[in-house]
Amino acid sequence: MNIPGSTPSDGGSRNMILLVGAPFTGKSTAAATFPNPVFLDFDHKAPVNTTTVPFWNAEFCDKLAPRKNPNHTPNRKDALLNYFRAHVITADASRRIPYSATLILDSMTALEEAIHRQIQQDGIPIGKGGQPDGFHLWKLKIDYLNDFFAIAQAWPGTFICIMHETPEYGESGATTGRIKPLLSGQYADKIGSKFTGMYRQRVIVEAGKPPQYVWDVLPTRVFDSNNTLGIKQPTILASYESMMKHSTISAAVPAVV
Repeated sequence: MNIPGSTPSDGGSRNMILLVGAPFTGKSTAAATFPNPVFLDFDHKAPVNTTTVPFWNAEFCDKLAPRKNPNHTPNRKDALLNYFRAHVITADASRRIPYSATLILDSMTALEEAIHRQIQQDGIPIGKGGQPDGFHLWKLKIDYLNDFFAIAQAWPGTFICIMHETPEYGESGATTGRIKPLLSGQYADKIGSKFTGMYRQRVIVEAGKPPQYVWDVLPTRVFDSNNTLGIKQPTILASYESMMKHSTISAAVPAVV
């Protein structure tokens, strides 16, 4: 069918993966197994000898988003978006990160902290009742995350977002036995829709054996893992090689440059 302006779908030919797990379960190490990893490093814990963009570094962030008050913490929130605009979605190929890279946000948990801190430093306006506007932070946070994911989804290569996990609580305040991504506010309920895959990373420890780092890639009673790569095995080793081995889609990651 000849539709003006149309192009064949690239469904299944790219990956945008949400990697969720408890601290020290090897999420960063697993992400580093993807081709040409580039860590957007907020946690300052990227694996040794990997390529990093140091958002943990105050001087680096000041160049991208200068602080209005020298006594404030670095504006890592706006530094990330400004970096994305300059080096991810720019039309200038000489400044753009090659599409063959795997972009890795490490981590969303640290980025959320930076968002909250910066909005508070910029100042919360006073509402009609003379009290700080309680909706201001959440509105700006949603606007920011919408902008961030719009850029991330426009990236034609592979994008990985690392997040910590947290127990899910029911209306009674008791835990449900399930876990969810650690993200405050309503965005936590829809963040999975931004990704082509949502994996839970965990460690299997057995006596006398080395720890085994794995991904749950199909839904379990604990977490709503999923994938669009046709992986049928519910749990696989936590690595790019293992993901490709179990994928039934031959072009899981495009050879873009």
